[in-house]
This record gives sequence, C-alpha cells and structure tokens, in this order.
Amino acid sequence: CQKENIHAEEPALFAIAQKTDGAMRDALSLLDRLAANPSRIVTYDETKSLLGILDESYYQRIAEAAYLGDSTTVLQSFNEAYNDGFEPDVILEGLQQYFRHLYFLTNPGTSGLLEISPDLIDDMGLQAKRLGRSYITSALDILNTADINYKTAKHKRLHLEVALIKLAHLRQAYLLSMDGNVG
Repeated sequence: CQKENIHAEEPALFAIAQKTDGAMRDALSLLDRLAANPSRIVTYDETKSLLGILDESYYQRIAEAAYLGDSTTVLQSFNEAYNDGFEPDVILEGLQQYFRHLYFLTNPGTSGLLEISPDLIDDMGLQAKRLGRSYITSALDILNTADINYKTAKHKRLHLEVALIKLAHLRQAYLLSMDGNVG
C-alpha cells in the first residue's frame, strides 16, 4: 500500500486477507479493485460491500444474544442478513469462523494463531471470556453439525434457523443439566 500510495484501513486489509485465505495474488487483485478510485483510499465499509461479507459486529451480536438465550434477537439478526441477500451457508460459515476465533481467544497458547485485527482481538477476547470455553465449544459443535448436514437439508433456511435456536437454548440446557433435574 505504501509503495502504491494507497491508504487502507487496517480492518479492510484483514478482511481482504481473510477472504482470500492467504492467496497473495487474489489479495492484491482485490486491493487493486478497491483502490481504483481517485482518492486511493480503501475503507472497511467498501471492502465489506465488495466482498459481500458480514462484519464481526453482526456475529458478535448473534453470539451475545444466543448466550443470553434471546432466540428472538438471534432469529431477527439472521433474517436481517438473509433479507440483505446473504445465503444461509455464508452466514453459517461466518458464524463458525467467529466462534472458532472466540475459542482460540480462550487460550493464550492459541490466540496468537488468529489473523484478525488487533482491535477485534480485544473486543472478541472480552466476549470469549464472558461466554466461556465450554459454551463456545458446544456452540462450535452445533455449528459444525449444521455445516455437515447443510448440503442434504431440503430447507436450507430452516436448517440454519434450527441451529441458531439450539445456540440460543444451549446455556439453559447446560444450566438445567447442572441442576441435576434433567431426567
């Protein structure tokens, strides 16, 4: 960016790197497309729009609402993204990635493996601590199972909605099992 006199916001660069999965040629091509404006400024908002990605705040909102057992907010958030043109598999993949990041942040030994913006690491680290490793692990299991079965699901939207409902009831189910009242 310095060599080409491109001014890029750091979150935009992280988004490009993540979307291209480390493929340098693809990343440079995307950067060129984004910088093809007179100001040579690459913003995070423009990057999100071009790449068709939901940002971390979307997934953070779903994770928080699910942890609190607020299935209404979880389903409304999903519906909002779906109505904005995001397919269920894209949302599912993003949620898996987000919860993966949360899990890595619960362990100092793995947090350094993340390739996300330092600003996000701070915010997500606080959420990871609040949600806890057990909840995050169980959420990852639900999302992974949903992903494995997604291709064979006849109603893709409903398939993801059921997984989201499970996320929203996960903590309550755990607390009930700890009470010993589950029979």
